[in-house]
Amino acid sequence: MDNYIILALLSAVFGIFIFVRETRAVKQLNSFGIINLFGYMYGLTYGILPTAVLLTYKYADLNLSHGYYMIDYTSVGLKRMYVWFFLSIVGYAVIQITYKFFLDGKYSKIKNSIIEKDPAYFLKEEKNGAMLGTLQICILICFIVACVSMYLWLRAYDGFWGLIKIADQVRDGVSDVKNPLAFFLRPAKMITTVFFMSMVLVKKKYNRDFNFVIMCVSFVLSVLMLLALDGRLAMVMYLIVMVLLAGEFFKVGGFSSKKLLRMVIIGLLALAFVMNMDSFTFFLRNGYWRDAAQSGSAIEDTLLEFTYIITGAQHAVQTSIEANGPILIGEDIVAGLFAWVPSSLRPDGIINIWDYNTELCTIGNYIYGQLPCDFITTSIYYLGVAGPLVNGIFWGIVIKTLDYFHLKNNNSIQDIFYYALSMRIFRLVNYCLLYDFVLGIFDIFLAYVIWKACTIIRWE
Repeated sequence: MDNYIILALLSAVFGIFIFVRETRAVKQLNSFGIINLFGYMYGLTYGILPTAVLLTYKYADLNLSHGYYMIDYTSVGLKRMYVWFFLSIVGYAVIQITYKFFLDGKYSKIKNSIIEKDPAYFLKEEKNGAMLGTLQICILICFIVACVSMYLWLRAYDGFWGLIKIADQVRDGVSDVKNPLAFFLRPAKMITTVFFMSMVLVKKKYNRDFNFVIMCVSFVLSVLMLLALDGRLAMVMYLIVMVLLAGEFFKVGGFSSKKLLRMVIIGLLALAFVMNMDSFTFFLRNGYWRDAAQSGSAIEDTLLEFTYIITGAQHAVQTSIEANGPILIGEDIVAGLFAWVPSSLRPDGIINIWDYNTELCTIGNYIYGQLPCDFITTSIYYLGVAGPLVNGIFWGIVIKTLDYFHLKNNNSIQDIFYYALSMRIFRLVNYCLLYDFVLGIFDIFLAYVIWKACTIIRWE
């Protein structure tokens, strides 16, 4: 059998296996966890994506290479895809094994209480109702800080509309606009957490009319911000988590087969959204819809959004495994430690793995934008073939810790931060970098600090 078809079939089987396994885990606990969202995205990235790329190449003669970086469809490139694929299996196995055994005793005790529907466990949520007033104060402070920060961040672009028109240029680092207040984007992103907070109070019927207004305003601002950042996947993740929260998919013991069907529908709608996102943003910037002749089919456009993953994988295998390239795990750890520090105070010479990957993948000397790395590609740049082992253990521990405290607390207020963090973990599969993750949780950390300050002031 053709090697392209063999790898496509292996990838499809791997993706299906992950979907079945994660669905069984969700049904057993009757609740979604971050590990399940991570698993579903993992199945898409390392199962469905390579299958689609290889089959469209073999049967539709579709080359998904870009003008400035390309997929190597030769036998050498295919060999590198095989290495990346088998390391993805190792990575998934390590994450799941780590997840299973870390905090196993404590986690199993709580898990059994949920499965057996222990009344004492489910009464925890009712005892936290008195904290809703504190949450209301926290929402107001976070909302004001986020809005002021957003205003300062957008001044250089003359508002949302000015930034949306050049969002792709800003994202790729080729915009002529210099923003001395770019830092304020970090606290401005707290608007998404405000949305989650206000939705919880609306669902709890606490100051419902007022919080409904806050929820609507924060939703509109969140969508505008994501459009301005040209964040396709970020937009999808935000909408998915919003629906999961609204439908109480994360509620402990609250899952059902009907919700699983809704999840499938949500996934299909999210895919359709990604497939049409480029056309929509093109319309916003130019005032007219892009001619069909200017782009390929919807499937081709969607695959092109994610083929940077295949390109980066091939170069990572070539550089870090075949050529014994540099070990970069220390670089990312140092970058992560200084992620919240102004660039002028950071140590010089830190290698950003995504920039390193971009230089390797880009054809010629012109660097256009930045090519991020998926979970396994980053792992390979870290430590070669040992990377998925180390990275899998680390993130397995992080995810298990978050899921453990989610179940332990059974607290709607604390879970708000769990919902917000789930967006960042969900992102890790396709955009993996410790520096990016730490930088991306600044707004969540800030909201948590404000929350803790409110609890201390209110209750002392």
